[in-house]
Amino acid sequence: MGDSRSKHAVKQGANITVGALWMAYGVATIRQPSEPPLWTVLFVSSLVLGSIYTGLVYFEVGPIRVDS
Repeated sequence: MGDSRSKHAVKQGANITVGALWMAYGVATIRQPSEPPLWTVLFVSSLVLGSIYTGLVYFEVGPIRVDS
């Protein structure tokens, strides 16, 4: 089971990294009003989905479980 735990940790770390990159990109996008608002919508929706997914993984609720 240790192998699945390490894979889970790597996956969660990757998700956090992607979320941080999205956040930085979203802030840069919001500071430039000439950009299309589609990026802001994508950023907000991905942030919400990412936080929900990370919460599910972290608390091990729903269909996502570390050890089956």
